[in-house]
Amino acid sequence: MTHVGSETRCSKCEFLFPEAKAVAEAAALVAQPCPSCGGFGLIVDVSIMETVTVMDGHEMQLKRVGVKKPVVESFSKPSLSRKLEKHVYHERLIDRENNLYHEKITDYQSGETIHEQKEPLTDHVGHGSAKNPAGK
Repeated sequence: MTHVGSETRCSKCEFLFPEAKAVAEAAALVAQPCPSCGGFGLIVDVSIMETVTVMDGHEMQLKRVGVKKPVVESFSKPSLSRKLEKHVYHERLIDRENNLYHEKITDYQSGETIHEQKEPLTDHVGHGSAKNPAGK
């Protein structure tokens, strides 16, 4: 979110012009003398404040020598939901040693659980790369 503010003062006596809230309004005052000291110089201070939200997460894989796929895969990170059109927090654990699949999606702002699925990994079929190609 962006917040813009400005302030116009006399350059000689620093009288504050309360009617000049924007730079365009301050430009109209250039030809007018200061009501306090009669001076003609103006100081226009403009401030811009920006709010930035930082989101972080992590991913990890546990691999064993001689085993092709990682034994454990896990991530916990922010994600942009196209369906909901907002940021969500996405957590997933695939534990091949303990036959576990766990996925949880929560609303990033409210913390409300949107989706949670916990099941044996062998039962988790028909998703992602395990889907049947269209028409087959």
